[in-house]
Amino acid sequence: MKHVSVVSAFKFGFKTVFKNLLFFIWAMMVTVAVWSAGVIVSGLIAFPCFIPLIRAIGKVKGAFAKLVAELGAAKAAVAQSGTPFAVVDAQTLDKFKEVLGKIGAALVSLVEKIPMVFIFAVLGVLIFLFALWLVQMMLALGWCKVSLDFKDKGSSSVSSLFVRLGLAFKAVLLLVFIKFILLFSWMLASYLFRVNDILGVIGISVAIFFSIYFILKMSYSFYHLVDKDQGVIAAIKECYALKGGASRIFLFMLLMGLVNLAAILLIALFVFVLHVNFVAQILLMFYLFVFSLASVLGVGYLYRELGTPEQEAAASGQEEKTSYVPGKA
Repeated sequence: MKHVSVVSAFKFGFKTVFKNLLFFIWAMMVTVAVWSAGVIVSGLIAFPCFIPLIRAIGKVKGAFAKLVAELGAAKAAVAQSGTPFAVVDAQTLDKFKEVLGKIGAALVSLVEKIPMVFIFAVLGVLIFLFALWLVQMMLALGWCKVSLDFKDKGSSSVSSLFVRLGLAFKAVLLLVFIKFILLFSWMLASYLFRVNDILGVIGISVAIFFSIYFILKMSYSFYHLVDKDQGVIAAIKECYALKGGASRIFLFMLLMGLVNLAAILLIALFVFVLHVNFVAQILLMFYLFVFSLASVLGVGYLYRELGTPEQEAAASGQEEKTSYVPGKA
């Protein structure tokens, strides 16, 4: 396995951010604008599913408004006639009962329609979340592409943020698969607890270890998707075939975590000594901005270094040797 330094990935990430700070600020502004537009578009796509719910709410409000109006009118009529409130003439009572019956019938009709209204509302929420998820995956893949551009060419463009919608859909499927595998492992551990406490403890321990290892392995999955335009299954296989990927990403995350803790403590000390909260907030926002970008760039660096063209050429050469038959050209 080729040795890849996480310190080099750390240096590459922060050095690249500071060297191309204006580009990253502009790219982040574009990202925020695209995400905001995605929220609006997702809402517009899902809005028709909420029309039955809006109408139902309007009918309920109208029915209760009529009921309140009739109650007020009946009370005013009784007060005007000077009749005690306990005594209401038959004509007023019949009219009130008729209106109340119509309101009751309207409410019964709404109650009967509630299941369909509920189904459309849930469908609208799912459509909104799925459309917004596609936008988020597109931007996430775009930033992976930007990180690989800087590793390969030393520069990138804002256009790299926009990947094909089909690729974003693959990223959604991949993320759903990852969440399903993690959820299944924890459900299995929970079931073992019902069988036996000792088996439950063993199951939880295995689930914790497996979850950490699986997440570390899958950390490069988006980079595989955007770099080689692979399918979901192929990207998963590539992640597991990437030797040293889990250990390198773990060490990199550990290093970044220590740096993050030190930076936050330094900013907190700055606030404590100088009492400049506003300046500290700006510094914290700027640091988090740089830190998040350096993390993406660092993982891209590790991905590219662990899967260099030289390794692929060596692997293909090994396959040619194993397929060679003596005596044949």
